Amino acid sequence: MRRVVSIGVLLVVSAVLIAVIVLAVGLERTAAAVAEAGVSAFAAVGAMAAAFLLIQTISWAILNRPIGHRIPFRTLLEASTVGLAGNLVTPSTLLGGEPLKVLYARRVARLPVHEVAGTVLLSKYLEAVSFVLFFSVSAVIATVRYRDALFGSYLAVGVTLMVVAGVLLVFCAVLCVSLWRRWRPLTRVLGLLGRLPFVGRRIQAFRRRTRQMEDQVSRVFCEEGAAAWQVFGAQLVGHAAIFLKPALFFTLGAGITLDLGQLCLLFMVGQALLAFQITPSGAGVLDTGLLGAFALMGLSEPTHLAQCVAFLLCLRLWDGLVIGAGVLLAARHGLRVFTNRSDSPPADSPDSD
Repeated sequence: MRRVVSIGVLLVVSAVLIAVIVLAVGLERTAAAVAEAGVSAFAAVGAMAAAFLLIQTISWAILNRPIGHRIPFRTLLEASTVGLAGNLVTPSTLLGGEPLKVLYARRVARLPVHEVAGTVLLSKYLEAVSFVLFFSVSAVIATVRYRDALFGSYLAVGVTLMVVAGVLLVFCAVLCVSLWRRWRPLTRVLGLLGRLPFVGRRIQAFRRRTRQMEDQVSRVFCEEGAAAWQVFGAQLVGHAAIFLKPALFFTLGAGITLDLGQLCLLFMVGQALLAFQITPSGAGVLDTGLLGAFALMGLSEPTHLAQCVAFLLCLRLWDGLVIGAGVLLAARHGLRVFTNRSDSPPADSPDSD
């Protein structure tokens, strides 16, 4: 109940922040920009959002094949929607809703929790690798395009983005080596936690399942190269869908053609902010960040800023629909998952012990 209240409070705060930004830019200007964008621009962004969700589901389905899971695609799509809704209301849109995703699929499909978690984890690893590469290429292009600004009046922004890109590349390399060498970092962390007083006994069963999960992840990654490469390619397409959202919106809704450098800058700033969002969907944080990116690009006229806010409202619309769909699916198909205090698997589940 406390969690529901907290999420409700955050959603209210997010709505207030968005309203304040709209009023600061100008209510009439924003309304005119929304009307000018029209249905086509909003629908195009929605299509990209749906494409991203579909690609996430397809990637997950591909990774279920090597371990013999036959989960209906509809169940995977529903679980992905619940997980994405969780990501949107947690402190990071890149990570946060995966436990809900695992729990939903596990209960509906009646499968061992470590196997479901293993496919989700590997999909997330491959998404991270593809994201880092996409982000790094965008960083190079944006830096070349705006080198004077990013290493001049916007030096702090430029240095921050370069540091983030560098850290992500190191993380990506370590992650790949970890998978190839079949290391178990999560299991080792749990092992260290298990040495703490009053924690050891409680964590042993969880540590055993985590070890099984990491072994499965490494095995599929090393022995099922075709599946891993397919998912990696699919995830790149998913990031491209995110990348193209502003291009489609501003071309169809405002008649503004953004060049490659501008799109790379918007992608970098947006993803960097959403990785550490404070409010659901980054409301307030993402808005000010993208408005700042528009100013850096030289699009600081009131009309341009109003068009940027219209784009942000479009993003909020589709995010809100995803959150609503996730809540409805959880209530209709997985209500016990979120209300049942027992986390034991169903009686006939292969995970029962």
